[in-house]
Amino acid sequence: MKEKIAPLDGLVTPTVVDGVPLLLASKTGPVTGGICFRVGYADEALPVAGITHLVEHLALHGSDLADQHSNGHTTEQWTYFHATGTSEEVVTFLNDVCAGLRNLPTGRIDTEKSILRTEASRGGRGGIHSAMRTWRYGARGPGLIGQDEEGLFRIGAAEVEEWARTWFTSGNAVAFLTLDEVPETLSLELPPGGRRPVALPPETLPSKPAWFCGGFDGIVLDAMVRRSMAAHVFSGVATRVLMRELRRDQGLSYDAGCSYDRIDAAHARLTIYADALEEKSGVVVSVVAEILAGMRAGQIDQADVDAIRKQLRAETDIPDLGAAMLASTAIGLLLDADVFDPRDSSELERVTVEDVAAVARELWSDALISIPGGHGFGGASRAPHLSESAVEGTVFASLVRDGHELIIGADGVSRSMPGSVVTVRFDALAAMVAVPDGARRLIAEDALAVVVEPTLWKGLSTEIVKRDIDSRVPAGLVLPYPARAAEVVPEPPKRPARQDADPSRAASGWTGFGPWAAWTALIVFIAAFIGTLPALIGAYELMVGDPAGEDLAITVVWIGITILLWILGAGLGAGVRRRIKLGE
Repeated sequence: MKEKIAPLDGLVTPTVVDGVPLLLASKTGPVTGGICFRVGYADEALPVAGITHLVEHLALHGSDLADQHSNGHTTEQWTYFHATGTSEEVVTFLNDVCAGLRNLPTGRIDTEKSILRTEASRGGRGGIHSAMRTWRYGARGPGLIGQDEEGLFRIGAAEVEEWARTWFTSGNAVAFLTLDEVPETLSLELPPGGRRPVALPPETLPSKPAWFCGGFDGIVLDAMVRRSMAAHVFSGVATRVLMRELRRDQGLSYDAGCSYDRIDAAHARLTIYADALEEKSGVVVSVVAEILAGMRAGQIDQADVDAIRKQLRAETDIPDLGAAMLASTAIGLLLDADVFDPRDSSELERVTVEDVAAVARELWSDALISIPGGHGFGGASRAPHLSESAVEGTVFASLVRDGHELIIGADGVSRSMPGSVVTVRFDALAAMVAVPDGARRLIAEDALAVVVEPTLWKGLSTEIVKRDIDSRVPAGLVLPYPARAAEVVPEPPKRPARQDADPSRAASGWTGFGPWAAWTALIVFIAAFIGTLPALIGAYELMVGDPAGEDLAITVVWIGITILLWILGAGLGAGVRRRIKLGE
């Protein structure tokens, strides 16, 4: 480790306590300390999603969070615990965390699970960024931030203890303290183990750049680029240009910019964002697209590059620089990244406008873009949001929606809709949620999902679900959910009885004609008309002396036709209304 952080000589002092690397740098004021581990939710699988977060909570149980400025956090790639206070308070906190990790209070698992579910109910993890990860990686690796912590329903004490022994080890940790020497009472004893490198899963995107419709009135674009000083400068320049154009000049956004975050030793993530009102989001997307196209073409103001150089130099001209760098240096060591001396600005000074433009082109080649509508993004293709085909198998018609089908086959399950299909194949299954009443939710590795509710498909039963779905899913991928209340189980809409039950019509005596009633009324009227016509003509002859009765005949025929048309229309109309109401 000493060789790794040699560039920080005079700023940070490395040492080792109980096999754990420890970084020291003193500062004025309260003491801050922490310990970081190279494990996060991206290292989990969906059936155990939430296990790292659960370990974090269990390890903190021995610490009084109400009386200390202390906490723990689980992120995509690492988990860390930190505290601020007196030297004694911070050392006690670190000792308690390590003791908790060595001997987790597994009797509190159910309590901490409840706390985690309550925490999750306050809102999804990561906001729009969770959707970005899921669209890029599916329900694997970093994409798990877009999924619920599904494993909380099945994780037991044995799995939690094994996870802690595997990931929360002395070789997979780096600690730090804002002190100039190691306190005698500090104990960082942890299970033995080596460093765990970052391993990203394959992406689900067939091509890039790609866009999708996000639930955000604005734009978010992210991409993985090589770690470099030029990428740092690009982030600053992009923020400067976006804020100038979108906020100062056009008043379209409140917040806009670009962030730079480390992923592993060689790569970083650039994220461009700009918020907008719903009615102005299309304009914001167009402006961002124009700005990025210009930067790719080298349309970058030298004054913006110079301004960011000045800003980055100022960030290192602060008191207690070594102490300010401790946490980021610890995480860099966990990622096995090179450590640079922030006092040496030679690499920063060598960054040119063309270097920044090259980063813009690299960003575009890997870009995933969330936009608020389906209008697209110039030069990018739409990310797949449906499956290409359905599996072959038994077809069950929907009892709720015409044209919708559920297909259960030997290879997987499909939900077919007019013009689209979603398929989850058993050989690409991430997990399956199982409810005792027979409901299932199959989640594919690409994060597409098919929900199976036996009550909503004609001919489907819990027995068929168990025979044709459950038998093909490995037990390790099943997430057993608790039973649902009977009133929560969905039921198809009930069909009304054939008679018209509308009380307003029943009260008036108008029950509505069906088609057969209309034709019956028509025949009866014709018979009555033909039978009474001679009598009407004869009566007219006696009254006005018109032997032929021609005028009367014409008049009666036209009146009769009018009445007939009215009866026919009313009868047929009532029949049509009745059929619509019954859903026939």
